[in-house]
Amino acid sequence: TLVLNSYEKEYLKQTDLQQLFGYGREKMHRFLASGVLPTVKVGGKHYISREVFDRWMKNNAGRTINF
Repeated sequence: TLVLNSYEKEYLKQTDLQQLFGYGREKMHRFLASGVLPTVKVGGKHYISREVFDRWMKNNAGRTINF
């Protein structure tokens, strides 16, 4: 359970993204490893700012993302 709702966080991590996309751990790992989403990897963990995530979603609206 998240302390803050994913929409309230300044930075999202893999578990937040899993929740937003409805992906399991392995599928999200493959998605992030594909480089489709512009994350920053720190210590083996992926992070993305809420601002960058929202912009990425708007820029990809209506598209099918294959990875």
